[in-house]
Amino acid sequence: MDHFAKLPEGCISEIVSFTSPADASALSVISKRFKSATESDTVWGKFLPSDIDEIISKSSTPFDFPHTKKELYMFLSHSHILLDGGKLGLFLDKRTGKKCFIVAASALDFTERNDSNRMYMAQELIRSRLFTYSLYVLLLLKIKFVLISQLLNRLFFNIG
Repeated sequence: MDHFAKLPEGCISEIVSFTSPADASALSVISKRFKSATESDTVWGKFLPSDIDEIISKSSTPFDFPHTKKELYMFLSHSHILLDGGKLGLFLDKRTGKKCFIVAASALDFTERNDSNRMYMAQELIRSRLFTYSLYVLLLLKIKFVLISQLLNRLFFNIG
């Protein structure tokens, strides 16, 4: 006997939204009712960062906006979007939904306050013959610590 059949779908969705994305996916195979409940925007909306609409509005990555919150979550956990003119990339951790940032090397400043010596060197890693791009990496020459606080201060973080 399916005891969950007596529960309203909204109730199941609310309960599942307090789990994790991995748990929601696993729970979707229990029954048709659970599958329907775990596909809801109520569930996946709780897994997305609360400021996701603001983040997407500032994205410089052209992409077709997913139709459901689950599709958006899946897109951001398997790919990334560019922010701040391509200096930052954002993706979501697949298991937790936490925001993860990729910082472009060109956005970092590796000089100490009273030191004008170069602390890094850009080295070309790949040059494409077919396309007009090259891939560079930064080689750190001497460095004690990296401060990226100015870059992070410009971002809009939510705790949690």
